[in-house]
Amino acid sequence: MPFTPFHFGFSFLFIAIFPYLDIIALFVGSIIPDVEGISAIFLFPNSNLPLHGPLHSFTGSFILGVLIGISSWGLNKILAKKNVGSSFDFIFREYSFFQSLISSFIGTFSHVFLDAILYPEMDLLYPLNVGNSFYALFPFSFPYLFCIATFFLGFIIISIKLLRKAPK
Repeated sequence: MPFTPFHFGFSFLFIAIFPYLDIIALFVGSIIPDVEGISAIFLFPNSNLPLHGPLHSFTGSFILGVLIGISSWGLNKILAKKNVGSSFDFIFREYSFFQSLISSFIGTFSHVFLDAILYPEMDLLYPLNVGNSFYALFPFSFPYLFCIATFFLGFIIISIKLLRKAPK
């Protein structure tokens, strides 16, 4: 799923079910591994860089998750103080370090797992060179349909929650 918003679907469902997760860490984590593909295609088009290299591994996901978790935790800490009473309080609030870290891990690891079903060239335990045992675990359309379904399910859950909170 290179450069697609499909990865947001799964994250959207997680936010709907677990509203205490760090929204920024989760959404950034769910798309940041695609920096690899974007770089390979647009920044270094003749370099033969892989579209799904080290960042599309569980090792890369862990490292990215730590960096995103720390960054989001710090950013939210700063912005929460500046946005008191604003309409963005549901996004920029003070999360615990653990909330930010877990949120970023959910995003990065789900990205890698969903891509692993589609792309045989991924090396999931980089640098150990063990390959990709998730490739073709499900039909090719599964990750796309799963992400679309989880987006709509998340949308429905959030809509129901908002309707219950609406003044009558």
